[in-house]
Amino acid sequence: MLLKPLSIAAGSRATCVVVAMAMALMAVIVTDARQASGRGTVSGSELFQQAAHEEDATGNLESAIALYQRVLAASPARDLAAKARLQIALCYQKLGRPEARAALEAVVRDYGDQKPVADKARERLTALGAGRPAQSAGFLVREIWSGKDLADRRLAERRPWFSCQAVR
Repeated sequence: MLLKPLSIAAGSRATCVVVAMAMALMAVIVTDARQASGRGTVSGSELFQQAAHEEDATGNLESAIALYQRVLAASPARDLAAKARLQIALCYQKLGRPEARAALEAVVRDYGDQKPVADKARERLTALGAGRPAQSAGFLVREIWSGKDLADRRLAERRPWFSCQAVR
């Protein structure tokens, strides 16, 4: 439907101003409505980026976990969901929470088809070992000799009784 131009009499300049203001106001309202509808929904990938920022840049792991959980609530693609679950597990691990192991096992179980993510979760589970935290950097001390021969060897060779090895 084509709109016909308004014919305003020369004497009604006020009417012309009112119509122009009404049209401008309508344009502003429509533009604001479009922007508000775009602003109201945040995609899963945007939430993931916000969570990664919270985790890495600010170190706020609790906030990062909450944002990763919002990513999962947004029903993202399977690969993004797997990454979010893994990051939640890693945040739990950084916080020293016992649920880290269960979260890593859930990633391996539920997202085994997402190879890079599942492999990283398996690697972390292996590092956790049988109920022990991952071995941190430090020194490993081993006894090399013991018994009566120890005193004789140490004196004869002037070697230490223990060996130290850096662990990474």
